[in-house]
Amino acid sequence: MSSTLMVSAMTLLFGLITGCTMDNLSSQLIGHYSGINPCNDCPGILVDLKLKEKSQYHATFKSMEQNISNQENGIWKIVNDEDAAGKRIQVLKLAPFKSSSNILYLLKNNTTLQLLDSLKLPIESSTLKKNVP
Repeated sequence: MSSTLMVSAMTLLFGLITGCTMDNLSSQLIGHYSGINPCNDCPGILVDLKLKEKSQYHATFKSMEQNISNQENGIWKIVNDEDAAGKRIQVLKLAPFKSSSNILYLLKNNTTLQLLDSLKLPIESSTLKKNVP
């Protein structure tokens, strides 16, 4: 069985078991998230992420140490993937309009995102939580 067919079959099975389609999951993720991403040479980066309809997002990244911030807009999507250990994971992929570097977050559930490293393994010190009104 090809890997594409296998992924499609697993996505369908996940949807049947949980009653959740990818479109339904996407609509559940729309909202405002905030948290702290780690930083090599600073205490951390405050993240303010808004996942919007039509797969658009707006993010603000602000240094906790210096008065430096960066804003970006782009497209987001959910992808089924594997981490370096071969474990099946669902990933939120942020694709900025002005950069070729994607940002990847593990979907822990529909209210919690965890930053992934280049091997698609979770960075434990980095979690974004959905702000629930």
